[in-house]
Amino acid sequence: MRFIVDGVTFEAASLERVTGRDALELPRQTGLGLQTLAKRLEESARLAYAPDGTIIVVPEGVDASADEAALIDSEPHLRALLAFLWLSRRAAGDHNLTFDQSCNFPFASLTIEVDEPDEVDAATDPTLPGSDPVVLVVAAAN
Repeated sequence: MRFIVDGVTFEAASLERVTGRDALELPRQTGLGLQTLAKRLEESARLAYAPDGTIIVVPEGVDASADEAALIDSEPHLRALLAFLWLSRRAAGDHNLTFDQSCNFPFASLTIEVDEPDEVDAATDPTLPGSDPVVLVVAAAN
């Protein structure tokens, strides 16, 4: 998976390789712990709108359609996506980047390229031991 922000590409960080420093900074800067981040990322592919317009996470194994647009409307899941981008940028060498600085870009300039299943390898698979692979499909309006 790759994040492209304003034409600059960042490889998605593997959550298994998050440094201790970043793991401690994560809740301070984003309000999310590492396990919560992994859970929200996993749920992101199963978000949908209920008939009343609220956002729900479709339970695993339930035959219901997810809605990619729900991610943008779900603050906890959008925060997790942006936190994952922040971790990825720090892993790419921008160690002093704050979460607020990382989020300061036109949202329409964000593109997420998701690897095909045969392209995913252990170095870039953003999962924690014992969790399911994270699959995010986000369409930012251009």
